[in-house]
Amino acid sequence: MFFIMQKQQILQTADGSQTLFSQEHNETYHSSSGALKEAFSKFCEPCKISELAQRGAINILDIGFGLGYNLLAALHMVKAANSFCTIEITSLEKEILSPQTLNSITVPQKYSIDYEIIKKAANALSCNEKGVKISILKGDARKTIRELTNRYDAVFFDPFSVKKNPEMWSVDFFREIGKRMTDEAILATYSASTPIRCGLIEAGFRIGPAPGDGMKKEGTLASKKGDVGGFSNKIMLRLKNSPERMPFYDPELNFSRHEIFNYRKELLQKESSYTQKN
Repeated sequence: MFFIMQKQQILQTADGSQTLFSQEHNETYHSSSGALKEAFSKFCEPCKISELAQRGAINILDIGFGLGYNLLAALHMVKAANSFCTIEITSLEKEILSPQTLNSITVPQKYSIDYEIIKKAANALSCNEKGVKISILKGDARKTIRELTNRYDAVFFDPFSVKKNPEMWSVDFFREIGKRMTDEAILATYSASTPIRCGLIEAGFRIGPAPGDGMKKEGTLASKKGDVGGFSNKIMLRLKNSPERMPFYDPELNFSRHEIFNYRKELLQKESSYTQKN
């Protein structure tokens, strides 16, 4: 069911939590099977947030703030696992939703206190209270990521799809993320796309499957040296030989989406021409 409010479309998802429909990207922010469920099952649990909380301090990189649900789920899991753990989150987001829009979103009562912290951070672009520090860098993530000096224990990679937002899915951007991850850190994303998985491999990651949610197929986990389960040799060979294996590139991290698609098309044409000649 959709509700129209201030030109925003609010969608009730199957787990009772709400999400938004982006008119610009023609996509919802979350799965219709459950917005909060997705935050827990596709991001926080695969990134082992509860285990990391046992260390007493955790540093998370969030790419695609959206409604802040991934952060909300992280706060909830950390507090449940270790109430003394401090948590620092850096979020990269091109466009922050207005306070009016965020205030129109309701979450279950047990999450409401933590969601007030998330909304406060969204409004001020930062928040530091009760062992929680959140910093939001607004703008093109390809530029703002270069401002980061921290090393992160987990990465929530949750931009809009590659069809709508290819700027976020290039080999070159993945490399920038990898430079800022600890060796054991896990990156979690909902995408299971062949060119995305191949792009992560080319960027120096080992990859494995992330849980599905009933509506979408499994996502992808990536790490430099951490345990992501891995795929069978058969699946890895299928990725290597797939006609869709060509990743997306953005060498200087400044291509428009049109240029990214065209550049990949040119590379595919060159590869096809070379294969035909040989």
